[in-house]
Amino acid sequence: MKLAPLDLLHKKFNKKTFGFDPKEVADFLKDIQTSWEEDRAALIKKEEELAQLERLVSDYREKEVALKQAVVSAQKVSEEMKRSGEREAQMIKEEANVQAERLLNQAHNQLNHVMQRINALKQQKADFLGHLRGLIQTHDNLLKMHENNDK
Repeated sequence: MKLAPLDLLHKKFNKKTFGFDPKEVADFLKDIQTSWEEDRAALIKKEEELAQLERLVSDYREKEVALKQAVVSAQKVSEEMKRSGEREAQMIKEEANVQAERLLNQAHNQLNHVMQRINALKQQKADFLGHLRGLIQTHDNLLKMHENNDK
């Protein structure tokens, strides 16, 4: 029999000549004891369940904190990797620009050298043609002189 607190307040005992019926009082006290033991066992079980649930909640909260820290850490690592990649890309770009500038200067120097060589060859050609014309003119004059002497 499950007893409620109001049952205790409203319980009526039959009167006998020397007071309440001892058996009825003893039975009622036994019912109270049984009810309280059941309630106590249920309460202990609920407290154990609550403690287990509180441990689970605590574990989940610790895991949540660890996960949040891992996410923050991963974000920081990701951002650092991105910055590092951007710095490396910038360095590669600058190095490529320096190398391109150096190659361009070398190409200009080679072009200047080739142009000087072409100009020198043109000058040599002009000198050679002038010399050849002079030789031809000299030979032509010699031939004309020789022809005039033969006549």
